[in-house]
Amino acid sequence: MSLDAYSYCPAGTGKKIKFCCPNNWQDLEKIARLIEGEQFRAALQLVDQLLAKQPTRACLWSYKTLLERVTGDMKSATAAAEEFVSRFPDNPVALAEAVIFSCIQGDLKAALLRFDQSLQAGSSRNAPLTTRQIEALFLLMRRLSELGEVPPVLYWITWVEIHLPSVGEETFALKGRLMGDTRQPLLLREPPAFLPIVVPKDASPEYQQAATAVNRGLLTEARRILRDWIQTQPDAPLPWYLLGMCSLWQADYATAGESLLRYSELTTDEDMSVIAKILSYELKKDPWGDAEDNVDLIYTLPDPGGLKEAMLSDRRVRVVEHDPWADHFDGGPPPELMAILMRRECEPDEWPLPTELKSEAVAILAYFGRQTDRDARLQFSSILEGDAAAAEDLLRQWLGDRELPAPSRVVHGRRSRLLETLAYVLQAAPPEKLLETFRRLLQVWADRPNKALDDLTPRQAAGEPGKRRALKAVIDWMRKFDSPELDEVLDELKAEWNLQDAAPRTSALMEGNLRVPVLAAARVDRSALSDQDVMQYCVVAISIQAIKPARFFAEEAVARRERLLPELTLGAYRFLIQEAEDAETGKRLRDEAVAFAEQRKAPHGTIHLELLRSGVLEEQEAHAEWSHLVEAHAEEPEVEAFLDMLMEHLSSQEGKERPGEPGPAESPGLWTPDGEIAPVSPPEESKSKLWIPGRD
Repeated sequence: MSLDAYSYCPAGTGKKIKFCCPNNWQDLEKIARLIEGEQFRAALQLVDQLLAKQPTRACLWSYKTLLERVTGDMKSATAAAEEFVSRFPDNPVALAEAVIFSCIQGDLKAALLRFDQSLQAGSSRNAPLTTRQIEALFLLMRRLSELGEVPPVLYWITWVEIHLPSVGEETFALKGRLMGDTRQPLLLREPPAFLPIVVPKDASPEYQQAATAVNRGLLTEARRILRDWIQTQPDAPLPWYLLGMCSLWQADYATAGESLLRYSELTTDEDMSVIAKILSYELKKDPWGDAEDNVDLIYTLPDPGGLKEAMLSDRRVRVVEHDPWADHFDGGPPPELMAILMRRECEPDEWPLPTELKSEAVAILAYFGRQTDRDARLQFSSILEGDAAAAEDLLRQWLGDRELPAPSRVVHGRRSRLLETLAYVLQAAPPEKLLETFRRLLQVWADRPNKALDDLTPRQAAGEPGKRRALKAVIDWMRKFDSPELDEVLDELKAEWNLQDAAPRTSALMEGNLRVPVLAAARVDRSALSDQDVMQYCVVAISIQAIKPARFFAEEAVARRERLLPELTLGAYRFLIQEAEDAETGKRLRDEAVAFAEQRKAPHGTIHLELLRSGVLEEQEAHAEWSHLVEAHAEEPEVEAFLDMLMEHLSSQEGKERPGEPGPAESPGLWTPDGEIAPVSPPEESKSKLWIPGRD
């Protein structure tokens, strides 16, 4: 867009060019026109000529840094950005440029701080947000999301939705991906429910100031105000909670964890206390004191003679069939042998119950035979450091007198021994053995000291009134696996130790009139929920795949369907159909949803699609449902997109079949990007559950 004398200064001063740099506006207009015409080098040459005469003009430096980047000279661009900031340390555009270069260099904590400073600089001048600041923010969000820094991204996405609704749609897809990424803990995937903060009229000045800073995105200023507030009122829970959340959004996880833990000790709200404790555990590297490195051990074997036969004859090795046509993590040939390494010898159909706090499944084995361009190799995947020596001893036995080569190690981070054990049990144990296995494991766990309980055992903590919330949080944290069998055993422990939930909440608000997270909101008495509460929490719960809260709010949305938005009600129906336990329930919900949609003349092909996806229909019923979907709803955009994707998938599968040979058998496992293989699922287990070993 062309500039004129009444355009805002490109340096972000907040003033019109006529009142900021009136002698330069014609030069700035020429530069803008050259940029519009994509004559970037000519524009840069003009800027350099002008800077040689007027090196103190921030507007020229603003164009200088932009054009150096656009022309691809990153060395000159970096130098220009550094000089821009050094000359104008309080300029919002200079600081935004520093954000961009911090992102390019991978220093995202510095980028977060610089963007905060950029907002503060613009705010102090009452200047509108500049295009450069928006560019810096979107780049920062993308880079943070690439590294899995979910909470800061969700805060800034929410901030954009509030302050920049015209560009908020650009963040919609990113928000959906982050909220649905189940590799991340559930509490870290929920956007802040209480933004923007609406301060009660009788709130303290400290709360008003902190809330204003949070709403404006000035998190460093907010943290300073909150620390001052804590100095004068150290036992007030609200500033501790807000300090924890602001620290979380600035990726200061140590401060966030400690602040939330302190809040959990001070608040009288038991639901929020438990949630804050769980969140603090998620932010610590070893909250229970049982973390170990989770590693892959890869042995290169120049002389593998007899190794495969030795493995097959060992009763600790449980072979897993695998798909030889699958795409593998390194692009090379598939393994000749996949197996689960058990802790002790057992029959193929035997599942020994644990006698200690360790899974009977130790690691995933993959044996790759010798090829023309590489030696044979054996890989132990997703093995805890404490079991690495046992794996090495086992390989030494298989190799006999041959020398054991040193392995290459890939460390995936530190994992809780208990949580890793539960993950293995869920995938390796026969379904009929799950309850008994979990009971045995958790009875052993109940008598082990736990760091989160001040080194008391869970059984000892159950008798200490002051440890009730911490023990409840530790137990509820284990529900992250969404396993009915595990949840049943955890409920038994809570009943045994008298840790059942208190009476339902009477409000979806906490201290300071802040809206609570979805896990606490699902404990609110239904009659106390407003229609707005139901709509907002229903969308969030389904998006983050919090199954029990999502079912609670979806059922309530359906019960209030005459008062809520039709799109939301149909979304609630789709979720409930997806979670239907039998065909009768699924068909009843489908009929209700179709009648509701037809009454409002709304497309409803996705209702039929969800019923098919649920897998509850018999073959003949599914065939009839599919025929109706294709004949009556194929032109609806979502259904059309699904059918196109299905056809593309089928075409790609056909391309993998070799002439004269049958196509690959259905793979019983999942080859993961880390080179791990998920063990075979029993026939009766749902095949919709995908597992990546080593991932909580």
